[in-house]
Amino acid sequence: MLILLLACAEPEPEGPCPVWADEAVADGVLDNAHDCGTWTLAVDERLYVNVYIEEIEVPCSDVIGEGIERPYEPAYTNMSNDAPKWTYDFHGASPIELTEITITCEEGTEWHARVHVPAP
Repeated sequence: MLILLLACAEPEPEGPCPVWADEAVADGVLDNAHDCGTWTLAVDERLYVNVYIEEIEVPCSDVIGEGIERPYEPAYTNMSNDAPKWTYDFHGASPIELTEITITCEEGTEWHARVHVPAP
């Protein structure tokens, strides 16, 4: 009987986000708390992402899907009133149904988002 139950169990979701948040409108600045969200970003609209890191000056890299551009290098800050972070500036470049952004830092921090860029 146990074998039958195991055979009928749903498979574990794959990927970095087993559950993606519901679609929402990007309204300025996002941070790690908005990880695994789905956002709507108009063509030429900007989306700022703050990725807080655990160690000072740890480098991060990003993978950006079609329809999104990062025209500027990320900015690193470590102010006394805030934790160390990288701030990314993404732009909606061209219409696309759904694309993904992934930011991965060497100390293990990850940030993921799905973005919809509707046609104007």
